[in-house]
Amino acid sequence: MAQKQKTPWDSHIFIKILSILVLASAFIWELSDIVHFPSIFWPIATGFSSRVHINKLTDGFGATLVGLDFINMTDDDIKALEKIIWTHKLVLVRGNKMSLPPVELHHFSRRFGTLAIHVEGASRLQDFPEITRISNIRDNTKNTTIGLSGKHVESFHADLSWSENPATLSILQSVKKPAHGGDTIFIDTQAAYEDLPQFVKDALDGSTGKYCYLKLMKEIAKLSASEIAAAEKCAIHPIFRLHPIINKVGIYANPSDTTVINEVKDRSDSDYWLRYLFDHVENSPHRYVHRWQNNDLLFWDNRAVQHKATGCPPDEPRLLYRTLVLEK
Repeated sequence: MAQKQKTPWDSHIFIKILSILVLASAFIWELSDIVHFPSIFWPIATGFSSRVHINKLTDGFGATLVGLDFINMTDDDIKALEKIIWTHKLVLVRGNKMSLPPVELHHFSRRFGTLAIHVEGASRLQDFPEITRISNIRDNTKNTTIGLSGKHVESFHADLSWSENPATLSILQSVKKPAHGGDTIFIDTQAAYEDLPQFVKDALDGSTGKYCYLKLMKEIAKLSASEIAAAEKCAIHPIFRLHPIINKVGIYANPSDTTVINEVKDRSDSDYWLRYLFDHVENSPHRYVHRWQNNDLLFWDNRAVQHKATGCPPDEPRLLYRTLVLEK
């Protein structure tokens, strides 16, 4: 029996179908900002051993992932996730039925690198000192909160910018969300840098700043003598920071930790430039406001974004678990 021979039309039809599928995928990606499709219709993220869907958080930066299996991720899965974080700067994993237990959050976070132990001992989770509590819940026996709170977390900052070894990656998991408030605002500081007038970029090009944890610290009495000694050690970092992987410059100076521009000798001029940069970031349109749901997991690149909490009523408990991956 003679076999049917392929004709040029067969290839032509295949190419047409492939083109239609590519265009449809791109159309769904763009339309997803307007219409909230079920995640099954989202594009597939590449590089993972299982099916993971990806969607945009904003037009400019951020992505949502659905389908990650944290327990069974391979080394290649971790590399694929890292690539997405560095590319999109902020990644949300939502839809988990339950939060990762501390032991799993700790194990998972360590796969990205060495974890920080925060200077405030009271904020560390028992048995897992690398997990820091972010919380307004008070410990009345000590007349303080059980986790980081207040002005330091409610001002824009990059995590551990006050340390000689700052954090590259932050991982934050919602454990208990308040009924009102408690949002987290993120600014794309690389896009904010692009918006700066050229004369500002030129004036501060190559400048460094002094970054100090105690700049906005009000409850210093809750720190031990050794913690105060560690917190008093300020760090020197660039005002504008070049990202070593994606090769983009972002504003690293932040109102939470940056006290002075070292190369500007007149203190009033230094204060002027810092206020200018702080206001520029504060008012940047390149932002995303995250309204937490229980069990949300957020990843972000501290070299590309700054963030702050919005606060919430003191009688509404808020609790999150955070791990920080160190640069070195």
